[in-house]
Amino acid sequence: MALVCGDPVVWKPSERTLLTALACQALLSRASSRFGAVPEGLLEIVLGGRGAGEQIAADPRLKLVSATGSCRMGRAVAPIVAARLGRALLELGGNNAMVVTQSADLNLAVRAITFAAIGTAGQRCTTLRRLIVHGSVREALLRRLKRAYASARVGNPLDPEILVGPLIDRDAFERMQAALATARNEGGEVFGGERILAAEYPSAFYVRPAIVAMSQQTGSSKKKPLRRSSIRCPTAALKTPLPCTTRFRRGSHQAFLRPICGRPSSL
Repeated sequence: MALVCGDPVVWKPSERTLLTALACQALLSRASSRFGAVPEGLLEIVLGGRGAGEQIAADPRLKLVSATGSCRMGRAVAPIVAARLGRALLELGGNNAMVVTQSADLNLAVRAITFAAIGTAGQRCTTLRRLIVHGSVREALLRRLKRAYASARVGNPLDPEILVGPLIDRDAFERMQAALATARNEGGEVFGGERILAAEYPSAFYVRPAIVAMSQQTGSSKKKPLRRSSIRCPTAALKTPLPCTTRFRRGSHQAFLRPICGRPSSL
């Protein structure tokens, strides 16, 4: 958006997505060469860790700092930018929800939910994380989602027929498995979530999309890890009745489905 508006960009990607950032820079350079008369340095990539991010936040030459990632990261960035009277745009700890009413077209809903929750293996800020469902369609929707999740093709993301690629690294896989184990210990029923294709891709972490059915709100559903944006996985947790934190009446005829997906934090 900044480039479209005529502003240059200094981009510090997550340490786990360096090649993606460099590829984007190369594509912009290629496009610029076709049009001509495009100023040099419109997109500069800064590779580094937390220290590089703090330097960007503190630099008065950067009038607006846009940061996407965890709430912890936002709490660190905001005071640094504010100290120099800069402007910050923070997108933190996304917890995106979708509502399914009793009159919903369930076939359409399943397609939307499946792509929103497990597309890109749940590793994006717009990933669907919660589903608020009317009680009269809860079981029918859950059955259809199980079938959809089980049939989703997992594999090499370069294959156009593949919907779910790998988790970004071992840490993401281990966090996913820890979250599922916590849910099981609290009485949840887990569907999917197992690692696959390990023999074919021993250094990559492909997993089946998962759904966790919870009979009630539990301690883990109110806090991390089931809500943290650093969990990078295509997983959904189903709970009923609605937790009080949603500000819905507890006696309403609804259910609660929370995808616990995420993506790498970055500055």
